[in-house]
Amino acid sequence: MRQKYCPECGDRVADNANFCGMCGAALAGASPPGAIGAGAQRAAKSESGTRTQESAPSSNVPPVRQVTATPAPSQTDVAAPPPPNYLARNIAVGICLLLIIGLAGAFHIVSTGSSLTDVTLIPKAHFTFASTFVSTDDVIKRYNGRSFGDAFARDELFDNLVRQLEQRGYITWKRTWKEIEDETRRNLPDQ
Repeated sequence: MRQKYCPECGDRVADNANFCGMCGAALAGASPPGAIGAGAQRAAKSESGTRTQESAPSSNVPPVRQVTATPAPSQTDVAAPPPPNYLARNIAVGICLLLIIGLAGAFHIVSTGSSLTDVTLIPKAHFTFASTFVSTDDVIKRYNGRSFGDAFARDELFDNLVRQLEQRGYITWKRTWKEIEDETRRNLPDQ
């Protein structure tokens, strides 16, 4: 089977092919100089007619034009964009999540009013996730609803929260026994 070369990419193709199988270029009927047909033509001339007309390629084959300009880029020649860098995004999200978890374990997030912007951060006595999101009303109800045993057991985390809220002026209801006794005497009917 005779072969010829594609003028665009130089790949071998069948002699009767109309298009190159490698690059898809349209093929002319002749091979470029230096290809199989041209080499056989030179060999036939140098042997001074020892070959017959059937075995030697015809001498009236036009030379193939050499194209020096680069062809226009096709869709396949355009470089694809690099894939997105998910590693950097995932690291940034992981760092943000660790900061949020650390914030929740190190601070009480206390709602001090009715709107969402009335929030303060109170440092916890130790790292824990207990009582992270509370309101001042919840703290007051829990403090007033404690039994004697709860008060005696001393919850360090809760006592620290009450102390911090008191220092910041969010709660001012804690009174001494003397203040309670004086108020009770004032509220008793006169005898």
